[in-house]
Amino acid sequence: MAFGAEDTFELLNDSPFSQANFPVNAYEKKMKRMNSDDVWLNSQFSETLDNRFYQKSLQNNSIVNTRPVFRLVNQDKKQTVYHMLADFTYTRDIEKVEFVVWGDQENFTDRQKYTAALDSTYQVWKADVPIENHKLAGRYQVLVLATNKNGRCDEIEFGEFEVKQPTISAKLDPARADKGQFDLLMEINSAADVETIDVPVWSKEDKSDLKVYRGQQKSPTTYNIRMDYEDFDFQNGIYSSEAFFTSQNGLSAQSEMNQVEINLILPKRVRVLQDTIIYQDRALNEGGNSLERNSMLKVEGIVYNEEQKIFKTPNGYISADNLEVSEKSEDVRFVSHRGNSRVAPENSLPAFQQATTWGVETDVRLTKDRQWVIMHDDSVDRMTNGSGLISELTLAEINQLRIDNGRNVESYDQSQLIVPTLEDYLATIQYYQRVPLIDLKPTDLTAEDYDSLAYLIDSYGFGENGMVISFDYRHLQEIKQRLPNIHVQLLSDELNEQLIADVYHLGNNAGLDIRYDSIISQVDLVTQAQSLGLKINAWTIPKKEWKQAEKIGVDFITAKTGPKNSG
Repeated sequence: MAFGAEDTFELLNDSPFSQANFPVNAYEKKMKRMNSDDVWLNSQFSETLDNRFYQKSLQNNSIVNTRPVFRLVNQDKKQTVYHMLADFTYTRDIEKVEFVVWGDQENFTDRQKYTAALDSTYQVWKADVPIENHKLAGRYQVLVLATNKNGRCDEIEFGEFEVKQPTISAKLDPARADKGQFDLLMEINSAADVETIDVPVWSKEDKSDLKVYRGQQKSPTTYNIRMDYEDFDFQNGIYSSEAFFTSQNGLSAQSEMNQVEINLILPKRVRVLQDTIIYQDRALNEGGNSLERNSMLKVEGIVYNEEQKIFKTPNGYISADNLEVSEKSEDVRFVSHRGNSRVAPENSLPAFQQATTWGVETDVRLTKDRQWVIMHDDSVDRMTNGSGLISELTLAEINQLRIDNGRNVESYDQSQLIVPTLEDYLATIQYYQRVPLIDLKPTDLTAEDYDSLAYLIDSYGFGENGMVISFDYRHLQEIKQRLPNIHVQLLSDELNEQLIADVYHLGNNAGLDIRYDSIISQVDLVTQAQSLGLKINAWTIPKKEWKQAEKIGVDFITAKTGPKNSG
């Protein structure tokens, strides 16, 4: 017979397998449910007429079927492999048997033919149907093609079976979100065993950071994963997850999407205040090395082994349990000394404009007519085309001068090489969104001078986040009286306990600005000052010493320039 999608698969009236040859009781349906095998069979050939299945030969006591018998078995009730058996022991005329199976009832897209093998001992033709070849849920149809020795091929309705669609549900447990983790609990409903459970997790809208977790079995039908945001480089944000289930019969299912927000505020650095051990692995059992007290380390993130809190640093993992530490919310901040004097003359507008650091330091002095201008020296001799003490020149006279010394001075237009006023500096810092550090140079200031300085700083919006530094303790006291929340730092060539005590009495937002080479071996004093809430700024640090300064744990590094993107 021809075998195509248009076939109706009706039995031929003249077939040796017609109902006339093997009558069936009128009350029986065309397909009979076989509960033991979890299938439906052609009721004509599900049992023999006598003895229900077979009879014994009176001659040799062997089993002899009196009609064809079909069996269709759902192996282990897993809906993974179906055994098909066609018993033709009643005749020796069958030469070839094939089973045709499909689950797509409309388009027959998955229809496949399985050639049976003859078990010569019992004259039973056998074939297995792996559902993985079809990957469809629903009611499957089975035909048997029986070819006899004369070449005649008959199509016979063999049976049916049903493959159920598996499902997976997923529930997100956010209880550990404050630890940068979440659990996804999954429930599986599937006749077939699990092949894989994959859980993609992502935090970016374009899924560019997507990572796939493999579900871990907790009970026969439940699985889970634990997401840890260390896998995502400690990225805060909305995390999304789905669960994909694939069974051993090739069918798959997908859960709904779940979301949870991870939003942890982490310290940027941590100072370890006692001797401890740093490990190379998160389990804290490999590569343990001693870490001395007062060591300062950057914090990449905080992880949790269940309830055990652990700092992850570039050097390794440190248990936070029973460990005395000082956590710092800010990383080391770089300050350009007199602006970016590597590309432009110091304390010039181009130097301020091209500073890429968090803060920009400068020096202020008073003119003869009590106006604030920018200049490190007390005279204009070194940096300009003029001469004389700033305190003996008026602002109008200084405005006539031009900076003629410094890096790349010839590259700038004369209009850019003026001696800046304090307002010029503050306006530039404001525009480029930097933080001003104003080194107050004069010694003989009046109350009106302090008033005018405080007024200018505040009028440009730096009354709280700006900073005034000076070698003169009295200057800082006066500024604090006028701007209580401004940051102040006392400049000094060395660090000692008396200096720490004095600056502590300046109140909030106070610190010390110390020559770097004097604190290299004074980590204990740096720690002592910071424990009182004081910030430490180290100045005159060459680039090759930046890493060492960070290890000491200073809060600010003042240098001629800073690292790229240090703002």
